[in-house]
Amino acid sequence: MLRTTVYLPDQLKQALARVSAETGISQALLIRWGVRLSARRYAAPLSPFGVV
Repeated sequence: MLRTTVYLPDQLKQALARVSAETGISQALLIRWGVRLSARRYAAPLSPFGVV
């Protein structure tokens, strides 16, 4: 795993802290989930013939 720095607007950071406190899920894990969801949404669709 690699370490990185993310700059968040105050409102987004507050929302992240609130969700983390309410769910008991670490802020780091919530961020990783969000990045994974975004990456999947914007990934190129797979060809029915495999990687082209």
